[in-house]
Amino acid sequence: QVLGVLAQEFQVHHPDARKNDLAQQAVDLCRHAVEHADGGLLGVGNAILMNLGSDGFSLAEKVWQIEGRGKFAGRLTLKALKPKDPEDLNLVADDFRNVTGVRVMRTGETWPVTDFTYVRYLHTFDEPMGMAAFRAAYGAYWMRDTVRKLRAIHHEKHAGGVWLGTYEDPADKSVLEAALARVRHAMWAAVPAGVKMEVVQRTTASEADWKSFDESLREEILVGIALAHLHILQGGVSDARGNTKVHKEVSDLGPWLLTYIVQEVVNKQLFPDLCDYNFAGLAEYPTITLGGVTNQEVLEQFQILDAAQRAGFRPSRSHYKQVLTIQESDPDDPD
Repeated sequence: QVLGVLAQEFQVHHPDARKNDLAQQAVDLCRHAVEHADGGLLGVGNAILMNLGSDGFSLAEKVWQIEGRGKFAGRLTLKALKPKDPEDLNLVADDFRNVTGVRVMRTGETWPVTDFTYVRYLHTFDEPMGMAAFRAAYGAYWMRDTVRKLRAIHHEKHAGGVWLGTYEDPADKSVLEAALARVRHAMWAAVPAGVKMEVVQRTTASEADWKSFDESLREEILVGIALAHLHILQGGVSDARGNTKVHKEVSDLGPWLLTYIVQEVVNKQLFPDLCDYNFAGLAEYPTITLGGVTNQEVLEQFQILDAAQRAGFRPSRSHYKQVLTIQESDPDDPD
């Protein structure tokens, strides 16, 4: 899901960019900062999202630098967004659970939380540490790990069976025990006359039982992470139970939430700092939009626009430029 979200195209907008040169400069600098930070959008987004799965919150240090050359030489811009291991840090909060700082456990130093990007995954009672995104899948994950180990043991025992030896002369007991120990690793054994060795089945569980158990747990893990499973496991099976289209629509909620989180962090914790450092008198900050519009959705939107225009409405060009993630050409560079 993280890679799917960060593979999207992005645009940077400002409502006054067309008529305000300062706003256009801010848009250009913000776009440059995301594109040229370490890893580009992938590096920035990964730093924001990756720890949400296991820890429920993420902290990433904002590393700034003075641009040394090019159009933005002399401007302060983003060098990198460096994710921090939550095991090495403690969140510092006030009496109202508002996070105000980050304490380094090794040194005891405390830094303002504004030096970092800080975001939580879904939370219930405004917990500063949020709730891990993988929490819903933990139980099934550990159960499946156990089932797969037992399944391997089952195959070992099922293939080799359990060797049973019988003897009449007590003097043959030690010889038989040695033979039974050997036959587990070898394909032959020599025993005295009158001693019998045979294989008996130890378990009545079939491979189908283990496979069904494993697959049900796999589906539970997928539902816990992706919110649905048919669109992944059975999208190409014509007679599979359930509606993959419905599952796909449900599964889109996960990427939508991650997209929203990335946009909120960039728009409220990165771009304001970047603009405050570089521009004075900017009344409003640029915003980033990650595009997740498919060709089918574009066609549907154009049908709505066509119907609205026939009904006498005058749709906003700037609004649909953002909704459809359309990059217009530069008037100064028509190519």
